[in-house]
Amino acid sequence: MEKYVDFFNDLCAPDQIFEAFRDQVREKSPARAKVIGALWYHLSEAIVDVLCVALAKLETPQIRHLVAQTVYEELGEASPDQIHTDLLRQMLRVADVTDVDILRYSGHKGINAAIDGLMGRLHACQSDAEVCGLLLGMELIAYQNVDNVIDYLSYDSEIGTAVSDTPWARLHHQLEEGHIRRAVSIFVDHVTALHDQRQFTKSFMATMRFWDEFWSTIAAEATGRPLAVSTE
Repeated sequence: MEKYVDFFNDLCAPDQIFEAFRDQVREKSPARAKVIGALWYHLSEAIVDVLCVALAKLETPQIRHLVAQTVYEELGEASPDQIHTDLLRQMLRVADVTDVDILRYSGHKGINAAIDGLMGRLHACQSDAEVCGLLLGMELIAYQNVDNVIDYLSYDSEIGTAVSDTPWARLHHQLEEGHIRRAVSIFVDHVTALHDQRQFTKSFMATMRFWDEFWSTIAAEATGRPLAVSTE
C-alpha cells in the first residue's frame, strides 16, 4: 500500500502547490485568516456534494461501500453534532472567522469556478476508474491541506494553540490517513486493466490541477494580487 501512496505523491509533487502558496502569502494576519478560513469552508461544503455525486456514478458495489464510509464519516457517523462542516465552523470561530465572513465569501467567483470545474469533471467521468482517480486526488494531499489551513488560522501563538486543540483539527489528523489508504486501496484492489489505470491516473492528475487552481486563487484573494492566467 505504501509504495502506491509514494507513487502517486511522486507523480503529482504536491509540495510544490503549498510552496507556491507560502511564497505568495508570506505573512499571517487576522484578515488573511478570514479569507483562507471562509474559502476553505465553502470547499468543505462542496466536498460532501462531490462524494455523493461520486456514489451515484459508481457501478461497482464494493467501491461504493468504501466511498460510502468516507461520506458517513464526513457527516458525523450518525452523530449530528459531529458533522465535519459544523466542527470546521466552530474551529473558524476560534480564529475570529465569523459566519458573516463565511457569508461574505460565499459568492467568490474564482473558488466557485474551481469547484464547478471539479464537479463538471466528475459528471463527465465515464468509468469507475475515472471517478476513483478523482477521489484519490481529493484525498491524497489531505494532510497538507489541513495543516495549511490550521497554520494560516494560527496568526498568533495563543490562537494557534486553541485552533490546534479544536475537535475539527484533532479529528482530521486522526481520519485522513484512513481516507487516503481507502482511496489508494480502490486503485490496488479494483483498477487492474492498463486502460483503467490510465483513466484513473488522468483523472487523478486533473484533480491535482484543481488543487493548484484552488490555492492559487486563495493566495490571490489573500494578498490582493491579480490571479495569474495561464496561456497554455
